[in-house]
Amino acid sequence: MAEVARATGRLDVAEDSVQDACVVAVQQWAADKVPRDPRAWLTGVARHKALDRLRRESRRPAKEATGAAEAAGPVGGAVGPARSAGPAGTRP
Repeated sequence: MAEVARATGRLDVAEDSVQDACVVAVQQWAADKVPRDPRAWLTGVARHKALDRLRRESRRPAKEATGAAEAAGPVGGAVGPARSAGPAGTRP
């Protein structure tokens, strides 16, 4: 975990990533065989999961702003056709 925390600079991300790597190990190693160097494998998977999480977090504010703008509706007060649920909750 120390290596992942050092790479990311965030202990919380490192902790979550190591836990996620352990879950993947249990699933994958049960189906396949244990790798030659399990510690290196776990460290690599944890590092990749941490970097993926940091990338997602860095994109989150922009995605939230886009979602909020879309939820607010079109600019200028124009209203498009209403979309209602069809039979049994399906969309038309």
